[in-house]
Amino acid sequence: MPSRSFSLFIICSLFLCGCASHSAWRAPGPGTVARVTYEDDSGPLPERYAERYTITLDGIRFERAAAEGGPTNRGVWEVDPVPGSVQALFDTLGAVDCRQIVRTGPDELPIGGGHRWYEIEYESGRTCHVGPWPEEYYDNASLITRPIRAFVRAILLPAEAQQFWLDTLP
Repeated sequence: MPSRSFSLFIICSLFLCGCASHSAWRAPGPGTVARVTYEDDSGPLPERYAERYTITLDGIRFERAAAEGGPTNRGVWEVDPVPGSVQALFDTLGAVDCRQIVRTGPDELPIGGGHRWYEIEYESGRTCHVGPWPEEYYDNASLITRPIRAFVRAILLPAEAQQFWLDTLP
């Protein structure tokens, strides 16, 4: 029968291994990108909305969510990307070592304000993300935020999705 201190040592070792694997899970090195998600929301306003772009090699899905019955045009739209543009984005992001992106503060986040969320999912299942609070600071975040924002700005949304406000309330 193992001693009590040996059992405690085993439990602590398993816990530390679990923490180490979680850290590696959250901050992968370079890899093959499978999906990129960018989300932007307005924060706690009466006309609160959220927009999400999900980018895969198969295409782009744009979603706008808002309060039911409000003035915001809600919906889900599929967008065909410019040929080669998604692969170029994925190649750029796949070369980034996410371990270089380090959250530096603050420890306590204020309530309110809009949020931006950037997430890269790799074929291995690992993820790399930055966000969601504007008051959060990351060293080297621009390695992923700049290419994602530039890609999203260049997307030509369908005419119906470009219209943010409804002409008439439902």
